[in-house]
Amino acid sequence: MSVETDPGWDRVRIILDCDSEPSFGSARFEYFSNPARVRITLPGYLKGLNEGRTTVTDSFLKTVVVDKISRNQFQVTAYLASPVDRAEVDFYSSSRMEFAYIDIPRPARYRQPWWTFSEVKRAKDSGIPVVVIDPGHGGYDPGAICRFNKSLHEKEVALDIGREVARTLKRNGVVYPVLTRSGDYYPTLDERVELIKNTAADLFVSVHADSAPDSRTANGFAVWTLDRTKNNFRARANQTSKYGWQNALDRFPPS
Repeated sequence: MSVETDPGWDRVRIILDCDSEPSFGSARFEYFSNPARVRITLPGYLKGLNEGRTTVTDSFLKTVVVDKISRNQFQVTAYLASPVDRAEVDFYSSSRMEFAYIDIPRPARYRQPWWTFSEVKRAKDSGIPVVVIDPGHGGYDPGAICRFNKSLHEKEVALDIGREVARTLKRNGVVYPVLTRSGDYYPTLDERVELIKNTAADLFVSVHADSAPDSRTANGFAVWTLDRTKNNFRARANQTSKYGWQNALDRFPPS
């Protein structure tokens, strides 16, 4: 079992890559302030458990220590720059891989930006494609509202998906992700387009979660792309960029 970390903007994630499907009961969390750390005791077993210390290059998460304390119990201790009072454990299992995730919320003063223009430039200089990920709606615009759970809004689902995609892409290092929004606020359509221009992005992906009003079992996804075979594609794109998406949309009849 290997130990990896994923330094997200608003949380740090410790990933336990298991050699076999984990068998766990309930986890026990202990929080300490001197030194600041979280200790998670996990009843169960992990085949191939590697005990020891993993040093992390992060402003908040310093070190991860794994200890096997009995045949059916082990501990993960995360040493931090500041005390916390909350952590979560989740598990993922498929026919090909098994993971245990430990998420620790990152205090505001240790939060890292999702992306920076200097990182965009370095990616471009290195030949790494830049993709703008646009979680739809946000702020005063909730998007679709779940008819089975009125507190669940499309804007939250889109943001969760956008963040997770950005985390995965940044961790893999093959594509550099830029988010149009990283919280619950509403960038205007013009602001979203301006970000594409300012980052010289190679691809723009807008994330939405359409409603399915008559089904609790709806699943799957749809991908919509512009038809680049049209002769006036470039002219229309340039005109829209020049005069603004809002002006272009205003020419459509109301639905």
